[in-house]
Amino acid sequence: MYSEVSKIEFSDSLLTPSETFWRGMDYNSIKMEALTDEKIMMEVKNGNKDYFNQILDRHYKSILNYAYRISGNKALSEDIAQDTFSKIYFAAKRYKPTAPFKVFLYTVAFRESIKALRKNKKHIALNDMMVLPSTDNPSKNLEDKDTSLLVRNAILKLEPKYRSAIILREYNNLTYEEIAKVLKCSLANTKNYIFRAKEKLRELLIPVLRGAL
Repeated sequence: MYSEVSKIEFSDSLLTPSETFWRGMDYNSIKMEALTDEKIMMEVKNGNKDYFNQILDRHYKSILNYAYRISGNKALSEDIAQDTFSKIYFAAKRYKPTAPFKVFLYTVAFRESIKALRKNKKHIALNDMMVLPSTDNPSKNLEDKDTSLLVRNAILKLEPKYRSAIILREYNNLTYEEIAKVLKCSLANTKNYIFRAKEKLRELLIPVLRGAL
């Protein structure tokens, strides 16, 4: 039985950007597909602000979904995503391409997520959060919720550092080295966080899945 549920499936795609945000940013895509993120940020740093629209085009949806997986709250994830890109935009003058842009991007997103979770801990509406289903009737749980939702719900039970590590690895495809830079911890600790996160997820998911198989 354990082997049947020991491999956790992590699926992608949750939210799409709010039209209000795109209108607020006066979005007009510039065709710069050949430029790397780092080169685009250097253009923004040098005063070509319109280039930042391409950064939004490439990464806003990923950050929105990262924030949703971290918070489990749609409204809060929008705030986190917008704050992340606002911070990056206004910090462009200090930008240095010393690491891949995605490391810089997710470092800011992680910091904004932690700040938002601490600030809104007592104010997030429970009915707007993903909640791990009860194990009283696991068969019904699997009828009502697909496995990917069960996994996302279980992730919300993890401590923030474990939560972010597993999300960055499994959903955002960052390397262990990149995750270590985002979380500002050692490579050994990063690997330990991900290992412990997977072990905890198995503990949470096995009782739900076992009764339905």
